[in-house]
Amino acid sequence: MFENDYIMRQIEGLTRFLAKVLMQKDMGSTDVIDEQGHLDPGNFLLYRLQGMVGQGAINEAEDLLFDTIRAEPREAYLKVAIDFYSLLQGMEDDALKTADFTRQEIAEGLRDVRAIYGADGPDALV
Repeated sequence: MFENDYIMRQIEGLTRFLAKVLMQKDMGSTDVIDEQGHLDPGNFLLYRLQGMVGQGAINEAEDLLFDTIRAEPREAYLKVAIDFYSLLQGMEDDALKTADFTRQEIAEGLRDVRAIYGADGPDALV
């Protein structure tokens, strides 16, 4: 019980930190086409991840996220990672367990994202 509370606090703290690094952002719907009619790679990735999570393929979704981030660590993908882990954080424990995923893995994933992008704020992304 206490371990779960600790993990939840870690997840919330890391999510808040990463959100602050990027400033406030809109948590609305995911538009995969931008205003000019072009495919938005960040939003398209988020759309794919959300679909995979909905199908219970959380581990595969996380693998796709990290494959994409490591190949090209765009700032847009950092926003996607924050949204992805926020989505997972909001899931029930039973749903995570069914998908063979844990809250500890959420915290570890956020730490890994933070390590890839650096912990010194937006300037570290350049």
